Amino acid sequence: EGLLRDEVPLVAAAAIRSIGLLGENVPAVRGDCARALVSELRTEDHRARERVHRSLVSLGNRDYGNDLSRWRIWALRLP
Repeated sequence: EGLLRDEVPLVAAAAIRSIGLLGENVPAVRGDCARALVSELRTEDHRARERVHRSLVSLGNRDYGNDLSRWRIWALRLP
């Protein structure tokens, strides 16, 4: 989680995208990656929240918008 909230925006953006890509390409950690990203939807940083949302949409092939509850339910159902 440290890099997801790094004070350098480029580092945080790279961490968010990396977690999304990892979840897309390694089925064994898909749920862990989804849950890590969902936990970041609560951030106050609008740009970071948008990046997390894009990664979740790509990872899940669905779009729940800013509905944290629906994203959380989806992520918790993943192994």
